[in-house]
Amino acid sequence: MNINQTVSGFFTPYDYERITVSTSAVGFTAAKLNPMGDDLQRNLRKARLILVTVETDTIRYTIHGVNPVATSLGHLGRVGDVLSFANWQAMKNFRAIREGGADGHLSVTYLR
Repeated sequence: MNINQTVSGFFTPYDYERITVSTSAVGFTAAKLNPMGDDLQRNLRKARLILVTVETDTIRYTIHGVNPVATSLGHLGRVGDVLSFANWQAMKNFRAIREGGADGHLSVTYLR
């Protein structure tokens, strides 16, 4: 499935990372989610939108605070899928694990 998305006007990209998804659940990097920490005066610096592309191999992910299980629990993310997160709690709770025998890779862009 081809998905083209253009983000302009409201959000500005400020960081990027490539996340390897293996046999242990992994989330977004805390310092990239909120580069200035949790100080209330600095909350304007935190992520407002995250765009994720599943680059290689299938993953499972959750956003409700429970770790995904490789074969049964969580949403399925296939190669080429583009995910977007605009809810702070979902961003903090995001966890991914690989579905099969090979590590997956996510390309992640942080916007505010």
